[in-house]
Amino acid sequence: MSWEATALIVGAYLLGSIPTAYLVGRWRKGFDLRRYGTGTLGASNVAVHVGKWAAVLTGAFDGLVKGAAPVILARALGQGPWAQGLAGLAAVAGHNWSPYLRFSGGRGLGTGLGVLIALAPWQFAFLLVSVVVGRIVFHQTALWTFIGIALLPLTSLLLSEPTGTVLFAAGFLVFTALKRLTANRVKGVKGVKAEDLKAILLYRLLYDRPVAGYEEWIHRKPEGSQGEPDG
Repeated sequence: MSWEATALIVGAYLLGSIPTAYLVGRWRKGFDLRRYGTGTLGASNVAVHVGKWAAVLTGAFDGLVKGAAPVILARALGQGPWAQGLAGLAAVAGHNWSPYLRFSGGRGLGTGLGVLIALAPWQFAFLLVSVVVGRIVFHQTALWTFIGIALLPLTSLLLSEPTGTVLFAAGFLVFTALKRLTANRVKGVKGVKAEDLKAILLYRLLYDRPVAGYEEWIHRKPEGSQGEPDG
């Protein structure tokens, strides 16, 4: 791998690491968003605890600047599909495990969608439809998001996408699974037995939360908080 490609991948990771949601939470509400709701630093948690317009801006930055821009830059510099795919993966990794926040972060969905806009538009459309259908039709956004991401490697192969796209799709799935399995702590959540590890891991993987109810989970606030207005 050339030094240009290496520098591009490192730069994509550092760009992806910018904790947009965290900064928006601090700027708009003065709190650490990781202590609220799902605890993830993404547009969906911003929408619940900061505001919808703040979530739109967060999602746009995460997708277009952190996700799409590194792939577009790689292509403009003459880098091939492998470098483009790795740059996209680096951006998602930075979003999920930001060194600026002791390697905490979001789930990478917005950034991953941004990567797909530039890398594989048909795959972007497929995943977006999966997310929208899951939210509107089945009211299970997290589950259908995971299904969509899990199918990306297969659909990339079926559509004869470049190897770099297949690489990104596979890596995106691995990153999503790792983040879901390790991110949400179970302590203090109603309905969860600490010894029931298999059930906990299954709920984390499929629903991106412990066994607790969805509304209870996304609206959690730290003990002693004064109930900052959402929106």
